[in-house]
Amino acid sequence: MSGKLFLSGRILSYALAFACIITLNFFLMRFMPGDPVVHLLGEENLPAIPLYWDTLIQPYSGKWTGWKKNPMYGALNEETWFNLKKVAAK
Repeated sequence: MSGKLFLSGRILSYALAFACIITLNFFLMRFMPGDPVVHLLGEENLPAIPLYWDTLIQPYSGKWTGWKKNPMYGALNEETWFNLKKVAAK
């Protein structure tokens, strides 16, 4: 009986330690100041990411009809996906 009690006590203490480590790791990442990417790469190494394009250029084929232009997504949107039909051969 004492062997089972000893083993269950060990498993319980390991599970408690694991839960504490996971919780501590979760909160340490949340309380860290700044952006983790900036800490890893440094500010001078961050790539420039454009957030807005003045002109949107998307190629499309004349073999298909039903292209719908969306101001946000251009030709690649839900309306085009469901309305696109192949043009009949002449």
